[in-house]
Amino acid sequence: TGARMAMELHAKSCVSDRIDEVHVALGQLEIAENYVKRITVVGSGEQQPAEPKSIADCLKEIQVTHRGVAEHLQVDLSWDIASPPIDQYVDNGGLFVAAISNLLLNAIQASSRVFVRGKVLHNQLIEIEVIDEGSGIPPALQDEVFQPFYTTKPEGMGLGLAMVKQIAEQLGGNIIYDRRDDQSIFRFQCKTHQVTQRIAREHE
Repeated sequence: TGARMAMELHAKSCVSDRIDEVHVALGQLEIAENYVKRITVVGSGEQQPAEPKSIADCLKEIQVTHRGVAEHLQVDLSWDIASPPIDQYVDNGGLFVAAISNLLLNAIQASSRVFVRGKVLHNQLIEIEVIDEGSGIPPALQDEVFQPFYTTKPEGMGLGLAMVKQIAEQLGGNIIYDRRDDQSIFRFQCKTHQVTQRIAREHE
């Protein structure tokens, strides 16, 4: 909030040819603020109100949000997302976006090349793979990666991946870490529903 207020004050004295940069920065701060709020709610154990959202809209939001971050850090970010059926949605789009965003930001910080792949599985699960070419997690510690307070970052708190696991389970899925061919792969899975199923559930 303090950073956003400082940027708003700076915008008042900013020359016209730089004002677009300030607006981009303000937009990113707002996104970060919303992300932190979502993660904090999950960590507190509070039940969030249902926030159904189409998978397509969730993925679009994630792509738009992180494009600028990757460009700023000079990371080659590639997407290979099979088009999900237009009538598929997740029970809580905000949590889905927050979980994938956490995985993606970790990957962008760890590697100069990041790949995101996704597809809807036959058993009404969507799977999003976030792949990076960083050094990864030591084999002896891989069982602890989703435990609270585990981190390989000196400044980290070790809560992000634990929250991602909690979100995956809340959305009826799971999160899996794998190391293959010098790549770190996080597979996030959660349940999807069709619009017809959603309407039926809302009238139960």
